[in-house]
Amino acid sequence: MRPERSDREDEHGARKRQHRSASRVHVRIEGLRLLKLMLQCAEAVARGLLPEISELASPFGSSPERVAVYFSEASTSGS
Repeated sequence: MRPERSDREDEHGARKRQHRSASRVHVRIEGLRLLKLMLQCAEAVARGLLPEISELASPFGSSPERVAVYFSEASTSGS
C-alpha cells in the first residue's frame, strides 16, 4: 500500500510539473524563433545571389542555364 502524500509534497510536485511544462514551451518558442531566423538568413543570401544567377541564365543555353531561368523567375515572382 502506498503512503499518503502530504499537501506540501503535492504542492511541490505540482510546481515541479508546472516548471517543466513552462520550460518545454520556452524551448519550443526558442526553437521556432531560431528556425525563423535561419530561414530569413537563407532568403537574404539567396536574394544576394539571384542577380548573378539571372545574369548566367539563358532560355536558349545549356540545361543548367535553362533551369536557372525558371529558378530565377520563380524566386522573384513571390516578391
